[in-house]
Amino acid sequence: MSVRSLMYSKDSDLTDKFTAALRVLGIQNEPVLDLERAVKRLYDRFDAVLVDCVDESGVEFIKSVRASHSNSRAIVFAVTDFQNSRSLGSLANFQISKPVNWEIAKRTLRAARTLIHRERRLAERTQLRSSALINADSKEVAVRIMDLSVRGMLVQWNGKLELNRRVLVRFNLPDTRIAVNCKGRVAWTDHRGLTGIEFLNLPEDITAQMQQWFEKSRAGRKMAMTVRSNVW
Repeated sequence: MSVRSLMYSKDSDLTDKFTAALRVLGIQNEPVLDLERAVKRLYDRFDAVLVDCVDESGVEFIKSVRASHSNSRAIVFAVTDFQNSRSLGSLANFQISKPVNWEIAKRTLRAARTLIHRERRLAERTQLRSSALINADSKEVAVRIMDLSVRGMLVQWNGKLELNRRVLVRFNLPDTRIAVNCKGRVAWTDHRGLTGIEFLNLPEDITAQMQQWFEKSRAGRKMAMTVRSNVW
């Protein structure tokens, strides 16, 4: 799957130039000129988001990116002047000053490429069917794990927790003795009983073991697909 970015700007000339610069880096950019459509596109997942902060709509869109389920951890580039840069705080990973110096902008994009690939690898999710225990207010409930990444997991259960609620998470990686115990945050929830949990303090050794497990799991699936393809 290719690396993808979304860019919101009312300036088509600006989006054309960034699209060309990103293409050189192997990043497929999707420009959007309308704010309402840009917000709707956040239901899909992008590795990077570029925002032209020419007015308040740019800052509001970045806030929407950070609040979205699919793109809260996307690498965000704010293209902004000095006046609007002060209202960004830590919302953006990178700021590109206007008027754009294209040599500096291209260097910034190249420097960010490694971070984009790293976040993409860590955020990649593996679908599975397993169980976990969620503890909130000293009450522990069993939930079904629908998918899992180093960053967090998607679970399904009959209860409901409010957004940003802190919980304790316990589960074992399937077919291993690796026990995961960490704090979590309710990142999102919906009416179907699906809840996204973000891991908050996952130990580095557990993170490394999980990453190795993901790589072995994906390699096993690829091998199985190759065998099935050869059979048929």
